[in-house]
Amino acid sequence: MQLTGGAARRILEPLRLLEEWVTHYHTTLRPKLHPRRFDAGADMIEKVDLKPYGAYWGGEVAADKLVHALKPATFTIYAREPLAGLVAGLRLRARPGGSVEILDAFWNFARSSAVRTWRLQSWHTRTFSRHGRPQHRSRDSHL
Repeated sequence: MQLTGGAARRILEPLRLLEEWVTHYHTTLRPKLHPRRFDAGADMIEKVDLKPYGAYWGGEVAADKLVHALKPATFTIYAREPLAGLVAGLRLRARPGGSVEILDAFWNFARSSAVRTWRLQSWHTRTFSRHGRPQHRSRDSHL
């Protein structure tokens, strides 16, 4: 990992970082991402390319793109303001219990990073079985 200023850094306990992330995401970060709910045609929403909107799939849809074994019930999208183009382009209708949820994107990196995608897929392959279930790993394993 390279930080601004050129200093190289390493994550010393990646599994602990992952555990903390899983533990605190829903209670600490997610409420600050201004969740908004919408409805859309389920057949249409699964086929949407979010790149033109500068948005990213999250949750069940993102997991399905990695394991190809899920049928998403909720469609989570991470996007930056303004959302008008995204909402209009996907023909979303505001509804409190809708199946489409838009959250504020909370990171800042370039979309076109083949290395980052490879690392995520590589981590997923090492961490999860082919059925999408976590594999039991020793505490000494590294991401």
